[in-house]
Amino acid sequence: MKIQKLSKLASRLLFSLTLLTLFLSGLALAEEYKAWVYTKLPDTPEGVCIDSQGTLYATLFHTNRVVKLERDGTWMHVAWVPSERESGKGDLMGIEADKYDNLYVAYKQSSKFDNVFDPQHAACHDVSVTKSGVYKIDGKTREVTAIATRADGWPCCMPDDVDIDDAGNIYVSDLTYSCIWKITPDRKVTLWSAHRLLNWSNPPLFGCSPGGQCPGFG
Repeated sequence: MKIQKLSKLASRLLFSLTLLTLFLSGLALAEEYKAWVYTKLPDTPEGVCIDSQGTLYATLFHTNRVVKLERDGTWMHVAWVPSERESGKGDLMGIEADKYDNLYVAYKQSSKFDNVFDPQHAACHDVSVTKSGVYKIDGKTREVTAIATRADGWPCCMPDDVDIDDAGNIYVSDLTYSCIWKITPDRKVTLWSAHRLLNWSNPPLFGCSPGGQCPGFG
């Protein structure tokens, strides 16, 4: 009997120690991954990136500004994309930095058809929308130049996230067409991927069909 009681006591003690260990481990993880407000911005942040110097940048969705986030929690204006005159006339999306600390930003110009829900994507074929595309912010001068836009004949609809490989090729996801475009250093644009796994599985906000197809894009 005494052996059984000692065995039960040992089991309970071991169980308690296990719970205590898990609890302390949880506290350690919570402290390690603690979240806090880094900075407060004047507009909705959309994309963020870090350059080679560890500097953090963000795009402001509605006002179409790129800002630099300082370590003390303040922010500094970097550039308007595509220009200050265009502020509020579109959506500023993803951002990425290359190895030279140039910034590349995706911009979606507003269309009068943006709120029209139809399978043909009227906004994607609005000829007055010419400025949607990818823009470069020079790492030194902060000058903004267009890399590829609809004005060049690129049939993008809603350029979203941006990435850059070591060769300088730019990859841009298109939220409406559920595809990824590739822009080479000499500014040639090709459809890099339209894999079925990129397609919407349910009817999305922008009007693709339940099967994931986006009519109107060849």
